[in-house]
Amino acid sequence: MYKLTKRREAKALPILEQAYKSLVTHGGFEVGRLERELRDCWNIGYHELYDVLEDAFKDKRWLYVAVYYMERIMYPLTSELQYALSKAYGIPERGTERSWESYRDEFWKKSGIYVK
Repeated sequence: MYKLTKRREAKALPILEQAYKSLVTHGGFEVGRLERELRDCWNIGYHELYDVLEDAFKDKRWLYVAVYYMERIMYPLTSELQYALSKAYGIPERGTERSWESYRDEFWKKSGIYVK
């Protein structure tokens, strides 16, 4: 699994900060652009990018950027994205009566970010 190392984070800091700023200010950012810029910056493919962004969950700023990206990059969601998002949303591994959307809504509400 690829990781968000300090070196990778430092190299992509302007890209990540711009995405975070846009998310907080405007409720979103262009996910295709973020993907292209990060893949070019780190010289990795999109599957490796998913790994790096999932590892980015450990930093709140990048967590929100990563989740926003994962929610919008592909529909229907692949199983790897569903797994990553369920971790971010706090969905238990065992079945639950609550809907996926209710966990998603609660996640964004707690973040204080109004997502479009």
